[in-house]
Amino acid sequence: MAEQARGSRTVDRVLDAALAAFAEEGLEGLTVQGIRERSGVSVGSLYHHFGSREGIALALYQRWLLDLLDLLCAGALRTRTAKGLVRAMVEGYLDWVEANRDAARFVLCAAPAELDPRASPSLQQAKLVRLAPLLERARQHARAGELVELPLPYYEMMIIGPLAEISRRWLAGEPFDLAEARRVLARSIWRALEPPAARSV
Repeated sequence: MAEQARGSRTVDRVLDAALAAFAEEGLEGLTVQGIRERSGVSVGSLYHHFGSREGIALALYQRWLLDLLDLLCAGALRTRTAKGLVRAMVEGYLDWVEANRDAARFVLCAAPAELDPRASPSLQQAKLVRLAPLLERARQHARAGELVELPLPYYEMMIIGPLAEISRRWLAGEPFDLAEARRVLARSIWRALEPPAARSV
């Protein structure tokens, strides 16, 4: 147990150092030597836990992507209505981006295929596992006539797609007001997913 705890602390130190390197220097800053110096972890230990620079980058990407998805699911699954689910996802996503700017920049700017082309299938599987409860809730709302019925992947695209785009632009320095974005996107995305029969004429 003690050895496992030490290993976990080592992983955390390396990933914290990698995010700091990315925040200061971009993807070019993710070098084994630079991360080793920042983290104080030996080269041997670094390679033991991650295998390569690409392994570090992928572990960093997965850590923060899954952190975001866990937060989205937890918030959305506490809601009772389809409209509440959409609003919780919008607010949760933008809250997370605002609170974790460096991590958000990494997740939104570092494509897994660019970090390591072999990683996409495993990351996609991990992502689907995390999103499964949320997508199942969307399916239930659709069956109850509370949400427009779509193939499951389209819910993710229609909700998260606009949020990712405005987040990229906000992180790049465009003058978006995130408080306004929360209101506008929650309303607009809901209108796109609201069942036609429920819309006011």
